[in-house]
Amino acid sequence: MNTTLPPIDCRSPRPDEWIRVKPGPESRFNTPVLRDPSSGELYLVVGQLWPRLADRLVMVCPRLCVNHDGEMFVWPVPTPTPGRSGAAPWRETAGVLASLAEMRWCRVVADEAAGQYVVSTLKDDDAPPPPTWPADDFLDVLHATFHGRLIASEDHPLVPNWN
Repeated sequence: MNTTLPPIDCRSPRPDEWIRVKPGPESRFNTPVLRDPSSGELYLVVGQLWPRLADRLVMVCPRLCVNHDGEMFVWPVPTPTPGRSGAAPWRETAGVLASLAEMRWCRVVADEAAGQYVVSTLKDDDAPPPPTWPADDFLDVLHATFHGRLIASEDHPLVPNWN
């Protein structure tokens, strides 16, 4: 594992920033995460705990992004959660917006009232040059993003004691 990456924030794009999303096979990496109700932070959850926490998990596709100031972050792109109906439209469209941001500088704003994203793109003449992406493996990116936020056993404080 490469340890040269600094810690990377896990967050959604801010309404005032232009972003690009790193293209690559990680666009097909969907994983359930658990949100800590007290801090709002997301935790990766190992597979054997998925059935036990199914009612609290949400599906995301973690995507490495960079904003116009060169700040890297991982956008936990919402994806449809199997078995749940009535998903907000942004869960259906966020992946499309992330794919667009692979090719163009985009501004992505969540419209909570409408339950959807509003996206703007920069014209090529107005856009910064494409970003230079780190050569690190995506697992290294996940490690730098979720370091210390992995639920790997039933004795984790966020796993309820339902015995």
